[in-house]
Amino acid sequence: MKKVASLLLLMAILTSCTTPEVVVEQANEEIDVVNTDYVVWGKANSHFNVYGNVLNNNLKVLTSNINGKVTYLQCEAGQKVNRGTVIARITPDPNSLSYKNNVVQLNSLKSQLANLKQIRATTISNFESRNRQLKLKESELQNQLNTVNQTIWNDDQWVKNQLKIIEESLVLLEKNRESSIANIDDSILNLRKTAYNNIESGLKRLDETFGITEKNKDLNDKYEDYIGAKNTSKRNTLKVQVKQLIADFEKQDGKLSLYSDENLSAELSNISNVFKESADVVDNSISSMGALTQATIDGLYKEFLAISNGLITAKNNYDTLINTRKTTVLKFDSEVKKLESSQSELNTKTTTLTSNISTINNNSENIKEQYKDLENTKSSTLKEMDINILGVEQAINQLNITFREDVVYAGTVGTIKTKNISKNNNLAIGTPVCTIVPDDNSLKLEVYSPNALKMWMEFKYYFEGELIGTGSIISESPVRNAMTQNYTYDGKIDFEKFKEGDYVDVKVITQVSSEEIWIPINYIFPKLDGYYVNMKNGDTTKVTKVEIGKMNNWEILIKSGIDFWDTLQQ
Repeated sequence: MKKVASLLLLMAILTSCTTPEVVVEQANEEIDVVNTDYVVWGKANSHFNVYGNVLNNNLKVLTSNINGKVTYLQCEAGQKVNRGTVIARITPDPNSLSYKNNVVQLNSLKSQLANLKQIRATTISNFESRNRQLKLKESELQNQLNTVNQTIWNDDQWVKNQLKIIEESLVLLEKNRESSIANIDDSILNLRKTAYNNIESGLKRLDETFGITEKNKDLNDKYEDYIGAKNTSKRNTLKVQVKQLIADFEKQDGKLSLYSDENLSAELSNISNVFKESADVVDNSISSMGALTQATIDGLYKEFLAISNGLITAKNNYDTLINTRKTTVLKFDSEVKKLESSQSELNTKTTTLTSNISTINNNSENIKEQYKDLENTKSSTLKEMDINILGVEQAINQLNITFREDVVYAGTVGTIKTKNISKNNNLAIGTPVCTIVPDDNSLKLEVYSPNALKMWMEFKYYFEGELIGTGSIISESPVRNAMTQNYTYDGKIDFEKFKEGDYVDVKVITQVSSEEIWIPINYIFPKLDGYYVNMKNGDTTKVTKVEIGKMNNWEILIKSGIDFWDTLQQ
């Protein structure tokens, strides 16, 4: 009897290179593989396998809020704790890479804050200038009202004065506009340059670490078998992604000019995810004293995670700058339009102002409305700017937390279940410290699926190979987990036979279109550029490329490349 080892290996390869819809499941039975021809046919009703995990619904996991060293730890399994009990103290390490990166980020945020405050000051100055103009105009209108019965020359002179004021105001507005936008554009350019340098150096480190390009493929020979060895499929997927990213990035200049304002933010987020995935792959490495030490693994993990976080910070700063630029342009354009409108009105009314008292009175009322509009505009503009400034200040305050000792408290009355760290350990942000079981315990089933499920979809659930019963999905999950690419749902089952930590096999019932083409997975094989089958034509066979989709435990969906009644050969 042939084992299904080769089948499972191919499924792992396909999972690393296909769309997130692919369902990877373990075969529960041994299958006899027979090398025979296969005539393509359709597939009727089916199911796909996922898995679930029985969890404590109220389990409390305490984590580190900073990167640092554990200087105090009082956390032992079975220990009773009260709300407010000090569990651990974590002190930042000034010599760590994360600490130094935080210093760089802090300086960047402070520079950003200074720029925003300068823009705010310029904006206030513009509003004050406009306010003075309105007061001057109001005064002039009052003077015109008092002297309306004097000579026409005096009226004409007033109009000329107003036109001069407006012309000077337009010049001033344009100067301030150019200055404000130039400051923002300088900040955007500096951010692009910094992001380019960080990405360039980061990709170089990835290439050197994983031996991706021809230039560096031999650099990691001594530890290639150990890095990412706990999840080789994820490592292989990452190498393909990074190779393509390196090829694309070589086309960029030092300012990321190929990325438009519209897509730079998304690209920074995508590239950040690549470095986060790189950190996860490194974290799945096997240490070796002669080839890849644990210290090297930890250092690479922190380095790639820091690059990922730095790119997310750059993305957020970039989004803020773009929004600020748009707002600034709109506000200046609005003020220019108002002045130009006033200028046009004055040009068209030069012959009537001095002869019409009602016109002066109307203009006086208009000034009052302009005062009101100006104050409203000023209030809304400064409010928006203050929100942006507050966001940066909050980011600075949040970052400053990483430079202070972190005290981890128990937030509930309960019993410590697990101790995840030891004293003097170096921790990263989010590292679990210990797990507390509250006194009010309960169980829930989390179901993990690469496919989107719907409320009340039924499933059969098994434990240790035995059918236990039928359950249903009782929650919605519109977003995939960024790391696992799985959706997470709550499942309704009978918990009588389960305890916390039990893994449950779940078979979700689906309907498959009769027009879909499914073939046994052992009739498909991968190459560097995709996936192929052996198409039989009489006594000859032809290697044919196909496009694949999702799979179940032994079949795979073919989107294109073959048709019904085609004959395949292993």
